[in-house]
Amino acid sequence: LHPTISNLENVSSDLERGTSRHESTVSSTRSELTQHQQTLEKHGQALEYYQGLREDLATWMGALRELNGMVDKVEEARRQLEAEMTWRRMERFWEWGGDCTEVLEKQGLLKDKVTGEDGPEGNENNVQTIHQVDEFGRDLSSMASMSRVKRWNQRRKRSVKRWQDSHSDDMDLDGSLWQMVECSNEDNFDGAEYEEWKHRHEALSRAIAIIPNLVKDDYLSISNLCSLFFDWERLYPDDYANCYADMSLLQMVGVLVRLELSEQWDILDLHAQSSNTSCLEVSEFLWFNKLKEGDSQREANGEVDTTKGKMNPRKCILLEVIQKQIVSRLFGSFSFEDENEGSNRQHVIYDPFSVTQTRRLCSMVKSLLGYVSNCSKENDKVSCEKMVEKIFNDLLLSVKYCVGRMVVPIVDASKITFERDEFVRKDGSKGFDSETADAIAYATIIQAKELCTLVKNILELVHQELHHRQDKVASLVQFVFVDLISLRLLPILNSLHDITPGRNKNDNNSYSEMPKMLINGVLAAMQGAGLLEKDEWMLMAAPLRVAAKQWENNVS
Repeated sequence: LHPTISNLENVSSDLERGTSRHESTVSSTRSELTQHQQTLEKHGQALEYYQGLREDLATWMGALRELNGMVDKVEEARRQLEAEMTWRRMERFWEWGGDCTEVLEKQGLLKDKVTGEDGPEGNENNVQTIHQVDEFGRDLSSMASMSRVKRWNQRRKRSVKRWQDSHSDDMDLDGSLWQMVECSNEDNFDGAEYEEWKHRHEALSRAIAIIPNLVKDDYLSISNLCSLFFDWERLYPDDYANCYADMSLLQMVGVLVRLELSEQWDILDLHAQSSNTSCLEVSEFLWFNKLKEGDSQREANGEVDTTKGKMNPRKCILLEVIQKQIVSRLFGSFSFEDENEGSNRQHVIYDPFSVTQTRRLCSMVKSLLGYVSNCSKENDKVSCEKMVEKIFNDLLLSVKYCVGRMVVPIVDASKITFERDEFVRKDGSKGFDSETADAIAYATIIQAKELCTLVKNILELVHQELHHRQDKVASLVQFVFVDLISLRLLPILNSLHDITPGRNKNDNNSYSEMPKMLINGVLAAMQGAGLLEKDEWMLMAAPLRVAAKQWENNVS
């Protein structure tokens, strides 16, 4: 019986162990079944979600594809209009300087002329041009002179008319010095050109206003589009990252951003003639505030996702949009393309001689710098620093190109004097004809005023950077001191001062004080920009300060 009992006990023990093992298997099987059921439910929910997402994205893509085609057309039309207006203004100004230089040179009144590497060629080439003839044997030099005189007559007529509209009718316009001095580049354009630009701008504004009406409001909302992507990222972060969804979001948001920029961003201040409003700062755009809210919401969701142990690096959507849309447009506003390389397309929009454009551009750059300074992520800060540096580098290239195309005539002050509000020869032999007098006025005052405006515009643009990123704008400021002030502005003002060395009771005192007034305006701009607080810049400004002090003593 003992062996039997022992066998039964062993069998009983095996049964108990088998039962425990089977119970454990049943438990694990039930656990796996439950897990599979949950996974299946999640996959079902994901499938249902992705089906809806696919439909939503397809609808969005269809709407934005149509919208993108329309935005492309209005952007190109606007770019052509703005580039044509700016380019033609600068070409007329350069042509004006060349005409005055030619007149002074023919009269023997030209002491020197300053040209850049992009400016007109030297005297040898000019002499060769004088002897050229066309296919009919006509002298090209006489034809060029006739064209120059025609431009001068038209400019003078427009200037006289503008002067009559703003002053009393009993003034002697032919002998009025200020009528010559107040002549501006606007007098190089006739009313037909302005009317053409006005009609093109009005047609463009109507086209832009129609575009939003052709798309359902739901597909014009950046908030709706961002919510669609951010919900996807929150629910399925791995899938979102693997699909590079951020790239698609940037492209889709870019269409809506470009539409608002076409409506609201106006560097040339064309909206001043219409009822539309324009945004001066980046923070005034609706898309900026919506994307800023979206990035904040995204960061809040990201803090929750860190508990999963895997955190994919997120792009700052707002920063990416600013770089692709705002900054790229700034680069396009500054850039020139050489026509000799086979491209007739000019991108340049910003005119550095325009005070209005500079103020509007300053507001935009200032708001961009404010956003840059508030970036918290290190990668974003580095990217923003590079962005700011490139903006000012492109600005420097643009200004160099504009100044390089200018011909700056310096008159021979030993042959000219100023008596009874007129330019006369110092030897007293005879006076000057009207075209020569206008050329002298341009060489002594008009171009000096334009260069002073250019200097003050540049200093206003770099003012925000001088205290924080001085190294990034050093080359631009150095160009102002060396090329604009020392090489061009000071010789002009010196010749103007030598022509009017003292006051005469019969002369216009304002004209004799013009050099001091212009130079004090430049010094005030330097003081406002904080340049005179730095030893390096203060040393470079020494010639300007010495001239101002000397002229102040002479006047007093």
